[in-house]
Amino acid sequence: MVERILITKVAIASVLLNTPKGLMPLTSDEISILEDLKAILSPFEHATVHTSSSTSVTVSSVIPVVCGILHNLTAMKTKLKTKVGQDFCDDILQGVNKRLVPYENRTVTRMTTILDPRFKKEGFWNPFNSSQGVKSLEDELSHINASTKFSASSSPPTPESTADSNPLFCFLQTNQLQKIQSGRVDSILALRQYLNASNMEPAQNPLDYWKISNDNGFRSCVLKYFCVPATSTESERMFSKAGLVVSEKRSSLKPKNVNMILLYPCRGYYNFGQKFVTQ
Repeated sequence: MVERILITKVAIASVLLNTPKGLMPLTSDEISILEDLKAILSPFEHATVHTSSSTSVTVSSVIPVVCGILHNLTAMKTKLKTKVGQDFCDDILQGVNKRLVPYENRTVTRMTTILDPRFKKEGFWNPFNSSQGVKSLEDELSHINASTKFSASSSPPTPESTADSNPLFCFLQTNQLQKIQSGRVDSILALRQYLNASNMEPAQNPLDYWKISNDNGFRSCVLKYFCVPATSTESERMFSKAGLVVSEKRSSLKPKNVNMILLYPCRGYYNFGQKFVTQ
């Protein structure tokens, strides 16, 4: 609305001046205030559009988007023309730090940010929170790899030994235990290699990166966390669409057909064994 007022300010002034007993047109000081408000609010418009997408991963963008808002507002503060704009910017910064920055402490958002090859550790506002996210992901990968190795190591029972154990081969049991414990080391090395690799461009699709990955631990984490939407926008769209589809004239539709109409046109899923499909 602020942008629309600034675009049509000449027409608005002309109408007000030609209207008997009309309001006074906006002064130059008021126009300057509106320009400052537009500049302050523009990052939030971009953030809303980005995190409300229905065709891309959004949950991994929450922390980087908040970080981008803070950087933009901090850099913009010295360029504002009015005192009202500066005070408003201070209030907005305080609100962002109070309401949005705590998302860096939540498991889903910080783990997905680390798993997103566009952001990794560089997408955080606080380096300590990025370190905690890496630690959480390391624990998750270790647990997944340990479960995978335990399943893979399951074998038919071996015949009981009839001979006495040879003391010369006692070291084998110790080496086997060390081999099992090395699963966490493998997770640490894989995670370090991933973090040290160059980041993708922000405009690229992170699912394309994981499509060609051969690490089952990482892919399990991606499937577990990337499906979480960042906002409720898509569910609200779905409810609105359902209200149009299931009307009084179409109340006899079967649930299966309703799901097909609602979900199939916007369905997107990632099959690591085949390909990424979006309709």
